[in-house]
Amino acid sequence: MAEELYFLKLNTDVAKTKLVHFLNMEDEFSYREYINKHSDKSLIFDDILKKIEVNIESLSSDEFMSIFYWLYRRIESLDSNLNYTDQEEKFHNELSNYGMELFFEIPSKTPVRKFHSVLNDYESHKTDLNFICKSEEFNDFLRYGICFAGELFLFLNKHYYKDESDTEIQKEIETINLHYGKSCHELALKEFMTTYEFNLETINQLPSLLEFRRNTMHLPSVS
Repeated sequence: MAEELYFLKLNTDVAKTKLVHFLNMEDEFSYREYINKHSDKSLIFDDILKKIEVNIESLSSDEFMSIFYWLYRRIESLDSNLNYTDQEEKFHNELSNYGMELFFEIPSKTPVRKFHSVLNDYESHKTDLNFICKSEEFNDFLRYGICFAGELFLFLNKHYYKDESDTEIQKEIETINLHYGKSCHELALKEFMTTYEFNLETINQLPSLLEFRRNTMHLPSVS
């Protein structure tokens, strides 16, 4: 769980009952003992439980992730007889059982950084997405991301692959515009155009750059 990204759907009612009871359990791998050992004392057990009893969405990112990682480490410790796949399955089931359904994850740093790059551009134009946000706010960002990535794909098709045939991504953008209005697409186009000339110049230079690389790749001083 180094540089990874997790997307969870929270059920406040389930968390109020089942998660609070689970965190209160005192056994060989209790949550109270875990945060006492692994936090810098900024996590207060009673405060976390009180927040969940009101609304799990009021937890800070550190508080929420302490529960997330505790549950993962708990399964690793108490169910060490299970193989990795079975441990992952149990982890997902436990999260859902206690009101934190993990519906998607990005497991490696390169795509995580690309995701954050698109998110940062979106937030610079519209609004910051909090650690916990409403589903419609998140869906607006996803529609923007589809439109932005789609425009980049169409750009590469046209200027690099020399293929201007209809694509599935074009249909997806049109569907978004039809059902949710054009604001997400217009925002994506605005961001896309900020680097349009640079991207076009880069593509135009690619043939000579690739030729140079082919001719010099045997030289140790050239990369």
